[in-house]
Amino acid sequence: MTFLHRKEFWFDLCIVDGDHRHTAALADLLNCARFAGPGAVILVDDSTQAPVFNAVKDFLQLRPEWREIGGAIAGHSPAAAFTSMRPSFEGPPFLVLAGPDYPGIGRHLYSAGATLGQPVHGIGLDLARPAQSGMLQSRFTISYVDESQPHMVQADATLDVASGSRRVDLRLAEPLGVGGGQSVTAEACLYWHGPDDESVLALAGPVRFLVD
Repeated sequence: MTFLHRKEFWFDLCIVDGDHRHTAALADLLNCARFAGPGAVILVDDSTQAPVFNAVKDFLQLRPEWREIGGAIAGHSPAAAFTSMRPSFEGPPFLVLAGPDYPGIGRHLYSAGATLGQPVHGIGLDLARPAQSGMLQSRFTISYVDESQPHMVQADATLDVASGSRRVDLRLAEPLGVGGGQSVTAEACLYWHGPDDESVLALAGPVRFLVD
């Protein structure tokens, strides 16, 4: 329950062993990566089931900062589509995926969420290494129910980040929330535009929602 409401911590290890359909396994992998910390590992069970194996292949295309460490994906041959499927190592049927040294915000969508009882003023980032100069773009969304009616409110903000920054606070022009201390579901969608395609904001900790 704490994770569902706060979502402000990271996992070091995730085990994917759920619905074995391709789309479900791919969704599990993407969600694991979203909440994975520095150097995290994902173990994918039942790796020789074709939908699961191919979900891992597609995940690695979508998230190239992750890698499979046993050579099973690189060694897979379409000419032997089923017989060349194998786990990362002999033994349990696991594919072992290793994440980047630090999660990063780059030119692909990065999102963070939380359930909050106060208006959202922005987000704060603690960086694992000094930033390059660039622009951080954001779209904040809050969702809540008032008198049985659902509501959604959005606001955008951008911030020019100076080279060498180790902490970034991006604030909205006006706080986003509702009165009376009502809980809202908040999401921040982020893009980083640095000096080149490889530039990222390397995160030392989870994104923090600023509430004052």
